[in-house]
Amino acid sequence: MLIEGNPADLPGLDLPLNSQDFVKNLPNDLIEILNKIATEGGGVWLVGGCVRDSMLGQKVKDFDLAVDFSPQEMMKIFPNSIPTGLDFGCVTLRGSKQNYEATTLRSESGYSDGRRPDHVELVSSLSKDLERRDFTINAMAIDVARRVLHDPHNGRLDLKKGVIKSVGIPTQRIKEDGLRILRAYRFMDRGDNGIWPMNQDLSISIRNQSEILNKISSERINVEFSKIIAGKHCSQIVEKMLKDGVLSIFSPLDPINCHSAVRGLSSPDILKLSTEARVAMLFSNLEAERLTKFLRDMKTSNEFRKKCLLLHSLIGNIPDSTIESSRVHKHILGPNGFEHLILQKIISEHNIQTLASSEIEPNEILSAIERYQSIPSKVALPLLDGEYLMRTTGIPSGKKLGCLKDWLYRLQVERSITSFEKMESLLCSLPWTTDNFEQWPKMTFPNK
Repeated sequence: MLIEGNPADLPGLDLPLNSQDFVKNLPNDLIEILNKIATEGGGVWLVGGCVRDSMLGQKVKDFDLAVDFSPQEMMKIFPNSIPTGLDFGCVTLRGSKQNYEATTLRSESGYSDGRRPDHVELVSSLSKDLERRDFTINAMAIDVARRVLHDPHNGRLDLKKGVIKSVGIPTQRIKEDGLRILRAYRFMDRGDNGIWPMNQDLSISIRNQSEILNKISSERINVEFSKIIAGKHCSQIVEKMLKDGVLSIFSPLDPINCHSAVRGLSSPDILKLSTEARVAMLFSNLEAERLTKFLRDMKTSNEFRKKCLLLHSLIGNIPDSTIESSRVHKHILGPNGFEHLILQKIISEHNIQTLASSEIEPNEILSAIERYQSIPSKVALPLLDGEYLMRTTGIPSGKKLGCLKDWLYRLQVERSITSFEKMESLLCSLPWTTDNFEQWPKMTFPNK
């Protein structure tokens, strides 16, 4: 049973059908939290993305709450809560299966740096709280107990029309927080629901105020840009960002020579690529040093940067036409090998300009993909270790021994050898007594 909390200072509308189903199937621990707040005499509403996505019939993963209690009062009611942003009224409530962010209703004013409000006032007005939000589709609230929707800015109508529109005057909204520029592009990509255009006033305001992104931290830009690149319709969104002059504000992408790479993002194969691979392709004509600097400036994680730079460095290289070369390629790169080949396929099909010295024919790439998929994914460990090789060959520990071990390991992988005896026999056939050990084949891709 749901308990009614404080009512909102806004009229309520009947819940749309999708939201009715959504409310009926809320997690039990969330219902317990809503009832607890209401029992203590507070008002509580579901807000933001969960309201928007429920109305679109999409699966909701995260639930945000707006409350009229102060964060200190919330922490008394929920002693195990986490104070995640007390200055902005935010606490995180621990549920039995997931956490829920609860934010005190607030109004904001004075955005002198174009990034954050100078003044935050905690209020008891849902109306004022929704006024400060970015887009109409994000400025709705659901009173679960009363089964009503609060929509003072007609977000539900913009959802039906499929349009991104700011709350109030778009110029003012962007001045308050320049990151809303990138959020507008991100919300254009509605996945299976296609691409939603921006309201004309919003689009014009973004083009006229794009320089405000220079005031936004790299970390915040990276969060939004990564989501844009990971989207289903990233090609069209990035193309618009390029035309609007937004992309050049924070990235080293050449606006003249990058159109083929942007079109490559529209390939059906793009869905097989991670965000790291997509970034590697988008910046395929950029020197490694400049891409490294960009990724560092954007404060990407070490793991993201490492994978992106690896895939970027492999552009223009594929295994030769032998199964042996493909085995080494897959052994070294693992799952990254498949992304590398798909990335190269897209580059070839769209004639994307890269720094590679030679082009690769599409049929060569398709053959390499077939060979990759035919090779088992099991990782083979070296059958002959260093101690065995020292005893057998008399070569002391050092560089020559390491080169011999590397050579044997490569041959083991190339020939898919699984027995110790066959490796012993192979060792006997190699000219390991020579001193040109630095020229012996190595376990590398591409071959060096």
